Amino acid sequence: MIINKKMEEMIEEIKNGDIDYQLPNINILDKFPPQVIEWDGCILLQLGSNLDDLPEKFESNNVFCDKTQFEATNNHVHLSDILPELDDNPKQSLRIALELIEIWENKLKTEFPKEKFHLIISHDEFGSTVRFYKIRPSDIPWININSIDNYKEEAILVKEI
Repeated sequence: MIINKKMEEMIEEIKNGDIDYQLPNINILDKFPPQVIEWDGCILLQLGSNLDDLPEKFESNNVFCDKTQFEATNNHVHLSDILPELDDNPKQSLRIALELIEIWENKLKTEFPKEKFHLIISHDEFGSTVRFYKIRPSDIPWININSIDNYKEEAILVKEI
């Protein structure tokens, strides 16, 4: 797991009990069922009807230059969009984000054991966003893990599985 300085500080706050993570009882599996599909070599998170209009195959365009960029965009969740109760205390979303990437990790390892993925948490003043994408040697990574400390304003965690 690779984290930047800001995430290191937040994880330290959690360990020290400086952040109160008491939320109403939330069943993460109900809110974020780990449903994924494979489409033209992409592993895509299925959230509601977000995949209903996929074309027959992926074609690069001016929005998505490669499958990695497409996956990283499709496979992201702003936790406060799904859990509005996090709006009042966005730091609480980090606990849920950490749990969610563990669920996604188990799902991806089970269904796609030969593939490698980056699971990412980014956290800022508005809360946490989680995403994943398949690592492809032919594509540019969505995040450069060698320069993760260049992110000063947001906390970043990257887990490679």
